[in-house]
Amino acid sequence: MENVKRIFLEEHQMEIALIGTMHVSQDSASAVQRLILEEGPDTVCIELDESRMDAIAHYRESGREGHGANRSLERLLESFQKQIGDKMNTAPGADFSVAIESARTVQARVVLIDRDIRTTLDRMWKALGPFGKLRFFFYLVREMRQARLMKQEELESLTEQQEVFEALEELAERFPALKRTLVDERDAHMAARIKECGGKKVVVVLGAGHLLGVTRLLQMAP
Repeated sequence: MENVKRIFLEEHQMEIALIGTMHVSQDSASAVQRLILEEGPDTVCIELDESRMDAIAHYRESGREGHGANRSLERLLESFQKQIGDKMNTAPGADFSVAIESARTVQARVVLIDRDIRTTLDRMWKALGPFGKLRFFFYLVREMRQARLMKQEELESLTEQQEVFEALEELAERFPALKRTLVDERDAHMAARIKECGGKKVVVVLGAGHLLGVTRLLQMAP
């Protein structure tokens, strides 16, 4: 599969298969299930924190406490993801739900590797600055409008590596502070958590936008 990277960490004697997904894609969910059942790992690492795990488990908005601006941003992001999920007839976080179910099937431990979403949103909001916040809201609204016009196959193509690379490049150009807090810092956090997970045969399920960054960090010398 194109969105699967395999590496071996000699220092930890850890065999890792990382799969990049789209969180509202049934094809991604099926690929996750297939990989976990075929690999039979002892550990499945998932790009979630406790609060997002709880939200997915109950298929609802997270209900997290937060500052007014942070909560508004969070609701807009949730709405964006739900809109795409509705278009593709898939619940948001289907890839993670399937990963958890498949881990239970093969009796693997589930390890949550993402940074607390509240920390990420706080850092992102502060880094954007007043004008950046306004620009980002308009950017999200524009992206939501464009997503409404996209066909299902066009949305599925967003997991392809070239599409992901171009999207991250655009994000870095428009909002460098946002890319740093939303992508780069979380990549580093997740790579460290994977190394600490204690597994020997590990499957990592994470968004396609994190696949290359986390893989690169894992391959770097400690």
